[in-house]
Amino acid sequence: MALNGSLDMATIDVLETEHQKAFVQALMRVLETDVAERTFAEIIDGLPTIESYQDFHWPQEGHPATQHLELCPGMIEKARQLRSDLPVTSLTFRLPCNELYLHASRRVGPYTLFPLTTAQFERFVDFLLADTEESAASRSPLPFRATSENRWRWHSWDAITRYHIFRDKYERTVQPTKPTGGVKSSVDWPEIADELYLIGAMHDYWDGQPVDKDKVREALENLQQVTPSSPVWSTRNAHTWTKNLFE
Repeated sequence: MALNGSLDMATIDVLETEHQKAFVQALMRVLETDVAERTFAEIIDGLPTIESYQDFHWPQEGHPATQHLELCPGMIEKARQLRSDLPVTSLTFRLPCNELYLHASRRVGPYTLFPLTTAQFERFVDFLLADTEESAASRSPLPFRATSENRWRWHSWDAITRYHIFRDKYERTVQPTKPTGGVKSSVDWPEIADELYLIGAMHDYWDGQPVDKDKVREALENLQQVTPSSPVWSTRNAHTWTKNLFE
């Protein structure tokens, strides 16, 4: 890869020819999806439509996006032209990339960062690299939505300040101290549901009620798929009563 100014920045020229072709194909397939086209069209338009705005924000009275019902004429065509003119070989990237996380920030959540599941990742790779004439828009798995299967969640403050996880290190102003308060739910932290299940199962066990060992075992395993920013990090190994259950 051709280095550009800094030892950790490079273009795709550093890649072998086949890898370059694969990268360009993958990037173009993402940019050809409906969600990408519409996103760039809204950027060019200078204002999101009310549908997009409400997906990420609670409506504010007087905000111009609440009156912007649809894209202005010609915006989709401009977005497509921008894609056609994109100088792919001139783009620069940071060389280190250890993991892939998504930060949806949607109004309905989750607010935490999450990795793709194995199944989601395989679908994404197949979409990017499969040899097919089918249009990208019809095959696209994007956008991915988080479910309880997307484990290893990160609080956005911890991610950017302590663990070097971000889209861009200057993407937002970061508070000097971690924000506190707010309701913690299983939408943001799936392990909360496992923690609550184990607490309920513990009381059933003490009361002599039947307990589903398979579900208990699954909940214990899920509690090991947490990050240091999780609200159950400090209690993930606290369910010692289960040792008696499995004896």
